[in-house]
Amino acid sequence: MPSQRTHRFLLKMPNHSEDREAIRQIREIYGAFLEKPENADLANRLSAIAQKYRRIAEMEVNAETNPFVGLDRENLLMEAETEFEELSSQIKEAYDLNLSPSERQLFEGRSQDEIDEMQELMKQWSPATYADIAASILDHSFRKDYDPLEYLRNASNFDKSRAMRIPRLGCSEVGTVRWEIRSTGEYLIETPEGKTVTYGFND
Repeated sequence: MPSQRTHRFLLKMPNHSEDREAIRQIREIYGAFLEKPENADLANRLSAIAQKYRRIAEMEVNAETNPFVGLDRENLLMEAETEFEELSSQIKEAYDLNLSPSERQLFEGRSQDEIDEMQELMKQWSPATYADIAASILDHSFRKDYDPLEYLRNASNFDKSRAMRIPRLGCSEVGTVRWEIRSTGEYLIETPEGKTVTYGFND
């Protein structure tokens, strides 16, 4: 989740020197969210505002020789800034509503790069009996004394080529497969489809 500091930057009225940079920041932070079909309206509105800023930059070139262009430019700049302030607030609100309570807790205080990595690694997991995958990661990493991101990384890097499959064929009574490296006690439990359920080391 974007940090409070980042949100304060995005939600304040951008001045002339920050306008295009502010749009770039929003696209960097919320890019994957804005690419979802259900958010096409938000993405299109952001593109329209970006186009206005491009027009403003073009008008700037002619403002010194044509005072009327300068006036039009100022009006368009005020319009773009107002629209950007409203839209950035709506994007943040929509993004936050799209996260579960567990996801908010899991991503709190993380950089955008870390959030992106965690979301990618979480695709390898099954929620199993938890409300969602984030809830599973929070519980397992806490009980096993891991940082959640490191927990996801370690599980992703588990080397099945060194592990014994239990059972050798089929699944256990609870419908899972256990992979265990006997020399270290490292194990990974997954669904028959290969989605991780839990990871750790034997006590």
